[in-house]
Amino acid sequence: MPKISISAGWYYAVCLFLIVALAGTAVDLLTKHWAFQTLGMPGEYKAETEPQLRAVYWVWQDIAGFQTSLNPGALFGFGAGQTTVLVTLSLVFLVGIILYVVLWAWRSAFLMITLGMIAAGICGNLYDRVGWHGLVYPEWYPPEIAGQQAYAVRDWILCMIGTFHWPNFNFADSLLVCSVILLLLHGLLFEEKETASKEQRKTAVSSLPLTLEAPAKINLFFEVLGKRSDNFHEIVSVAVPIRLFDTLTFEATDEPTIQFDCLDGQGIPLDETNLVVRAAMLIQQRFNVRHGAKITLTKRIPCQAGLGGGSSDAVAALRLACRGWNLDISDAELLSIAAEIGSDCPIFLYDVPTLSKGRGEQIQPLPAIPPLWFVLLKPPEGLSTAQVYAECMPTHDGQFRQPDALIAALFEGNVREIGQNLFNRLEMPAKKLWNRFEEVKNQLLSAGCLTVQMSGSGTAFFGLCEDETQAREIFQRLRNELAPENELFVVQTL
Repeated sequence: MPKISISAGWYYAVCLFLIVALAGTAVDLLTKHWAFQTLGMPGEYKAETEPQLRAVYWVWQDIAGFQTSLNPGALFGFGAGQTTVLVTLSLVFLVGIILYVVLWAWRSAFLMITLGMIAAGICGNLYDRVGWHGLVYPEWYPPEIAGQQAYAVRDWILCMIGTFHWPNFNFADSLLVCSVILLLLHGLLFEEKETASKEQRKTAVSSLPLTLEAPAKINLFFEVLGKRSDNFHEIVSVAVPIRLFDTLTFEATDEPTIQFDCLDGQGIPLDETNLVVRAAMLIQQRFNVRHGAKITLTKRIPCQAGLGGGSSDAVAALRLACRGWNLDISDAELLSIAAEIGSDCPIFLYDVPTLSKGRGEQIQPLPAIPPLWFVLLKPPEGLSTAQVYAECMPTHDGQFRQPDALIAALFEGNVREIGQNLFNRLEMPAKKLWNRFEEVKNQLLSAGCLTVQMSGSGTAFFGLCEDETQAREIFQRLRNELAPENELFVVQTL
């Protein structure tokens, strides 16, 4: 039997509860109307000249809590019965509909209120039966019965199941109680269907390998505003994706393990420290995926370059996991998961320039820009991102820049204006940590690039060019001059 939880079935089962309760009240009225006309009533009621009105009056006694078996009015300190059930549940149901439309998750609270009121009513009426009928009217019970309260409990139970003799036989009470049982059964059955549907989604994984390209990025603007209490740094960054790609292949497997391999990448970890593996495992755990995957990474983006290769690979793994395991994850949830993996990851959910704030998780996509051409140079040396950030604030000049001028130049497509507004706060600590900083930067400047800047925490540099022709000329020139251990690329923005 599946675990019972709040689901859509429980919500719609309330409709069934209300319909049955209303039908029960109608049946109660009709049966008492019939009883007065055909049988009459002993005592004071026998002399009634208007049996139909007396039937209505007796139903009202049920409403007031004298005869009813469900008494949620005890929750409010007064003895209300079936009508209180109907009125209060109808009001809650109405509120539930409104909350369901505005924010569907509130149906859980709505159902808890509903079931709680039913339970409170049953307990309140039990107290009424034991206390009122068992003590105030002990003559209602056989004198030979010791413990009249216990007999009152029996009376209450028999009324609940609708088998007590006339005049306590009450169809409405019976149907209300049955509707509670139907409510639970309906919710359980719906939950079984929902669970089965989830299982089908889990098994309906893609049987074919899926492939996705993960682009690199360069930071045209990067300012560090200070260190936060969580040890991250508050930043403002403008990044653009470029046409330099890693390639990921994802193949779902029946075994729950994540198998990861990397081609053309030296020193790439293949265990859980790799962001690709971490991303896949996070999706597995977060959404209870019972399948695994075989993931292959073909590496082209240089490592320790400030080009975001690892973060981009992780986001590509997230996307492939959603497709390969047939998961329907919203963009907002995917953004949250990406930010959990790494501060650079969220920008790779967008194929356009982005403005990032916070620690990098606050993303504002920017409009598409005219194509820009760059020459990338990655020397063999690398820098630790943590060390670069650690040296950032001590070398800060205290003047915080803003990217407004750069963003305006990007929209206009003015290449020279863009070059004049490039900025990277991390260049100062990188220069302090790496003695070849100026040498490598000057190699691109001497080759004819308009402006040269380090990307992110380095050590890759990009040289901005007027157009594709100039970029390819500079690329050819440097390829003949630079040592073979340097990596050189000519790239365009996406």
